[in-house]
Amino acid sequence: MLRLTTRIDYGVRALVRLGEIGQGNVLTAAEISQKEGIPIQFLEQILVTLRRSGLIRSVRGPGGGYTLSKPASQLTLKEIFDVLEGSTALIRCLDPLSLERCERESNCTARLLFQKMQDQLDTLLKETSLEDLILMGQEAGALS
Repeated sequence: MLRLTTRIDYGVRALVRLGEIGQGNVLTAAEISQKEGIPIQFLEQILVTLRRSGLIRSVRGPGGGYTLSKPASQLTLKEIFDVLEGSTALIRCLDPLSLERCERESNCTARLLFQKMQDQLDTLLKETSLEDLILMGQEAGALS
């Protein structure tokens, strides 16, 4: 079974919460953790990564927390996946970051299918903004 990591799951859910309240408004890690059912220790690690990458920023002091660094409409899922995972490669031989090369790369029929799947995934992630995802969630009744 092809699976996305828990890091991606939690990171996207946290960003959806921040995007839902709008850029400039803040949520604390505890609020996100409680609303999304994400363990606080793991969420804090993810938030540090997102902050260091510039996707979110932290606001200090009373009433502080986290907010998006740019509007949700300008943040693509590809950017989010790249920050949290480093690569969206479905298999090792399609990973541009991999130092290992497959000896069958040039004559592998299965790779042709995987490359097509990879291209479609990358297109979907590049063309879908965080705002698009929020709207999908609202239309489906998944966001409160």
